[in-house]
Amino acid sequence: MMINDEVELTQKSLPQWTWILLGFAAAWIGFLSAVKVSELLWSKENKTQRTRIHSDKGTKKPANKRATVNLAASDAKSFQVKKPKSSRIAEVKVATLLAEAGFPDHTIPKMVCTARFESAFDTRAKNENRNGSVDIGLFQINEIWHEVCGMTKKQLLDPTNNIECAKKVFDESGYWAWYGYRKNQATCRRYEVQMRPTEKREKLNLAVR
Repeated sequence: MMINDEVELTQKSLPQWTWILLGFAAAWIGFLSAVKVSELLWSKENKTQRTRIHSDKGTKKPANKRATVNLAASDAKSFQVKKPKSSRIAEVKVATLLAEAGFPDHTIPKMVCTARFESAFDTRAKNENRNGSVDIGLFQINEIWHEVCGMTKKQLLDPTNNIECAKKVFDESGYWAWYGYRKNQATCRRYEVQMRPTEKREKLNLAVR
């Protein structure tokens, strides 16, 4: 009875507003404690995440970067466009083949000039005429000569064969068989083969006569 009496006496001795203040104080202390605990947990989690990121960066191997670069280079190579091999030949090569085919020395410069205006030295040149016939190769041999030369269109794409057939055309019709010569005869009459510095002009005797 004595303890209960003391508690009851204490409650009666304190005003009501005091108890209200004590309640607010207790609630505020609880709120601050909860905030502090949340800050500690957030700080710990953030620190752990930063540590994991730095750890991941440190484990990257340079080899992976090189592998990526090599893969990119390999992909670039696979998309490269291959340039077709040129089918043009040099003037001096044309002159040599003409000499081997039996053209007289004094005709060679004019015939090289003729090939220049007929095909621009393109051994695979083709041209379709208005009448439907096709001119083929270095000297643009027309289809009417295929049977005479005993060669197919495919065979006439070879410069050696084309010049051999051109020799038969020349023996029968001369320079006038080619439109390229007829149109540019003033140039072809004084034409000189463009020789390389290492070539000897005397070897082929290509001076215009």
